[in-house]
Amino acid sequence: MEKSKPTYKKNLERIFGVNTSAVEQFTIMNEKVANGSANKLSNFEKNDDIIKLIINDKVNTITDKFLLTGESGEGKSILERIGSETTITDVKYLNNLLAISNQPKFKENHTAFFKFIDNFKDQVAGSVALQPLDKSKDERLNQFKYTMYNRYIQGLEAGIPSDQLLKATKGNKNFIGYDFYTFLPDANDVFLSIREEIQKNTKVVIEEGLTLREQKEQELGRKLTIQEFRELTKEK
Repeated sequence: MEKSKPTYKKNLERIFGVNTSAVEQFTIMNEKVANGSANKLSNFEKNDDIIKLIINDKVNTITDKFLLTGESGEGKSILERIGSETTITDVKYLNNLLAISNQPKFKENHTAFFKFIDNFKDQVAGSVALQPLDKSKDERLNQFKYTMYNRYIQGLEAGIPSDQLLKATKGNKNFIGYDFYTFLPDANDVFLSIREEIQKNTKVVIEEGLTLREQKEQELGRKLTIQEFRELTKEK
């Protein structure tokens, strides 16, 4: 439910004072939550890049602006990336990392954890050739990351050494990836996702073609031949 804009903005101004950029970012985030676009897309690779910046102390708050690899111009903050690269769940996770980033051994423990994720992410992502059409890839990768992270933190809090949690050695009952295989892509699910994506794209082309055909037939005052229709869609 959207918060009352005047009250919400006034509360933000009380918290952030003269930091108008932070006030504006939270206001826009609230609007995205209200219109449903805040959880539109979660890009695993972008999130992974942001995490590495946090670990290396390059980003200190969710309103800090920064550039990722391949980006140019003015940077965007974690908040500003909501709806296009991050979701509310991602932001909560990233904000939690920021909150504990000054703890002893934070960099050491989290560098080790994300090296573990890097070692397994290609298998969880599936075939490189199919990834552009596999719309479940990012969701699958994020589920794997968040599940493994929760186990890792719980293990550290229980006093279990990092290397025991992350190394798949014989007899190691503390290994967090014991059910790693359950996160691998199911061939049937992947091909179903690909088929739906192809059908969706084909439907758009067909609908555009029908609209063009109808317009042309009105101009000619007759039905198009098959050859004329093919030429028309080629021009499009």
